[in-house]
Amino acid sequence: MAEYEWSSCKILFEEDLERKPLWSFVSNAFWVGSDEDKYKKSKKYDDWIVVRFRCVSCGETHDVPCCSNCEKGFYEAGYSKSGTAGLFCKNCGSGFTSWNCTSCGTTNPIENSLEHLRKKGCFIATAVYGSYQKTEVIILRKYRDDILLSSKIGQIFVRIYYFLSPPFASYLKKRNKLKGVIREKILTPFVEHISKKQNTKNS
Repeated sequence: MAEYEWSSCKILFEEDLERKPLWSFVSNAFWVGSDEDKYKKSKKYDDWIVVRFRCVSCGETHDVPCCSNCEKGFYEAGYSKSGTAGLFCKNCGSGFTSWNCTSCGTTNPIENSLEHLRKKGCFIATAVYGSYQKTEVIILRKYRDDILLSSKIGQIFVRIYYFLSPPFASYLKKRNKLKGVIREKILTPFVEHISKKQNTKNS
């Protein structure tokens, strides 16, 4: 059975603002059912992307509300008259550029607080460590979300990685010796480096 996860939507949101390509977003509260149900339904509507909010301050997740004007849940990225990025209803054009976290009161800009629902991929780190929930894989995912996706160069790297890694991860499945080399010589030293750097920053 396929598994699903919520991941930063910063890359997709920026591409939508640049109109290459044009993505369409649907509120996670608009459709009922499990994450799997919502994901599968989104693929029947010309690749709508299911989104929710995550507070940049406390990390709590919140539903993206349906449009307060027409009660629809379909949005596209755009700019307000003042030039601020936001979500705008595809039905009536009404929109918003920020939202307030009910848990901590933080006002969150839309462009930095969206997450999208996606199917988990069998990427290189997961293939090498054998599980998506391994500590090393979790650390690498956090590095992707907190560090790589915060810069333009990092976003380009992630985009290329998403394109190239699935076939290579598949290639690694039955090649335990090669997985061991990648794990011991590349990934584990890198995980130790970023963990040490994070510990130094927090101390």
